[in-house]
Amino acid sequence: MDLFYEIFGNPDLPKDFANITAPIFKMMVSSVNTFITSQQDFDYNNPKFSHFFRILPMTLTIFLDKFGIFVEIPENIESIQAALNWLLSLTRVEDLDVLNTCCNFWLLISRRCHRERNSQQASALTTIYAPILPLVRRCLIEKMQRPDDIIIDQDESGNVVRETRRNTQTLMIYSIMKECLVYLTVIDPDDTIAAIQNMIDYIIHNWQPEIYDRICWSVGAITRTLDFEKEKTFITRLLQVQLDMSRSTNNPNERAIIAAGIMHVCSQYPRFLQKFPTFLRTVVLKLFDFMHQDVEGVKEMAVASFKTIADGCKRQFLNVSQDSNQPFIVEIIQQYPSIVTNLSPELTIVFFDALSIVVSSNS
Repeated sequence: MDLFYEIFGNPDLPKDFANITAPIFKMMVSSVNTFITSQQDFDYNNPKFSHFFRILPMTLTIFLDKFGIFVEIPENIESIQAALNWLLSLTRVEDLDVLNTCCNFWLLISRRCHRERNSQQASALTTIYAPILPLVRRCLIEKMQRPDDIIIDQDESGNVVRETRRNTQTLMIYSIMKECLVYLTVIDPDDTIAAIQNMIDYIIHNWQPEIYDRICWSVGAITRTLDFEKEKTFITRLLQVQLDMSRSTNNPNERAIIAAGIMHVCSQYPRFLQKFPTFLRTVVLKLFDFMHQDVEGVKEMAVASFKTIADGCKRQFLNVSQDSNQPFIVEIIQQYPSIVTNLSPELTIVFFDALSIVVSSNS
C-alpha cells in the first residue's frame, strides 16, 4: 500500500502508467480484502492496524480521484464498491487524519455527482456512487465536527466547560464536511431530512449529548439548501423538540448543551425567524434566559447569537407584535437592565452593539 501510494501519488508519474491503473486497482482491492478477512482480530479501532488504516484511504482515494476515468470500468465495479465501503467504515474511525482523508474524498465525489446531476450525465452518479450516497450522508451527520461558534465542550467528568484552545484541524474538517453535506442535500434534500429526523426521534427518548450536538451542527451546516416549505417544517419541529428539552431538564450541563444547539441552529436560519415572528420572540427570550446561566461559555454564546439574529432579522425587531402595542426592540430596551445584570462589561457592550444594529436600521 505504501508503495502504491508513493508511485501513483507522484505528480510526475509518466502518463503511460495510467493505462495499467485499472488492473492494479483490482488486484490491490483483492489483496486488501484477503488481508482483512484473514485477520481474526481485525477491527477498525484496533491500534495494531493504525498505519494500515491511514495508508488505505490515502491509496484508495489516489486511484479513485486521480485515475477515476481509467478505473471506473464495468469489470471494476465490484472492486470500487468494496473500496467505497471500506472508506465509509474508515470515516467512522477515531482518527482525525483518516477522517480528513475520507471527507476530502467524499467532497470530491459529491461535487462530481452534483455536477453530473445538473448536466444530466449519468455515469458516476447512477451506476457507481449513487447507491452509497445515503450512507455517506448519515455517516457525515454522525461524525460532524464542531463549528467555530460552539465554544463549550464536555470534560472527562461530563461537566460543560469553555474551550480554551480551538483545534484547527477539526475546524478544517468541519468546513469540508459542511460543503460535502451541502452538495449531498442539494442532490437529495428529502433523504438528508429523513436521516436527521431519525436521529431527532432517537434522542427524544434516548438522550445522548454527542448525538444531539451532531444533529445541531449538521442542521446548521445545510442552511439555505432546502426550499422554504421544507425548511419551515423541518426547523419548526427541531426547535420545538429543543425548547421542550430545555424546559424539561434541571441538569445544568444538559441545559447548557441544549442551549448551545438552540443558539447554533437559530443563528444559521435567519430566513426562518424572519417569516415567523412568534418563533423569533420565543428564541430571543430564551437567549436572554441563557444570559443568566452560570455555565462558563453559555453567556458568551447567547450574546453572540443575539447579535447574529439581530443582524439577520433587524427589520422584524422593529415590527409591532400581536401581543404588544410596541415594537419588540422597544420592549427589549425597556427591560435591558434585568437582561444584562449577569453579563460581564465586555458582553454587555456586545449586547448593546446588537441593539444598535436594529435601531440604526430604522433610520
